[in-house]
Amino acid sequence: MVRLRKTKTRVPINQVVSIYRGVDTERENWDVDFFIGANFSKGNTDELSIATSVNAERKTVKSRVLLRYASNVAESAGENAAEFVWLCYHQR
Repeated sequence: MVRLRKTKTRVPINQVVSIYRGVDTERENWDVDFFIGANFSKGNTDELSIATSVNAERKTVKSRVLLRYASNVAESAGENAAEFVWLCYHQR
C-alpha cells in the first residue's frame, strides 16, 4: 500500500503507475529541447539542407503531455528537392 500524504488515501502498490513530485511553478513542469542544423555544399550542384526539431514534455501529478516536431527542407540547384514535416501530440 502507498499512502498519499495530503488526502490520506491508500492505493494498492499494483495500481501505482508512476510517482511524480509536484512543483511550485508551471515552468518547472516543462522539459524542452531544441535543435537546428544546416548543411551547404557547393560544386556542380549547389545543395542546402536545413533540419529542425523540438521536443517538449509537460509532467504534472495528474497528467503527461508529449509534443514532438521535426522538419527537414532540402534545396538543390535552386529547386525545392525535399520537404518533410512531422508533428506528434500524445497525452496520458
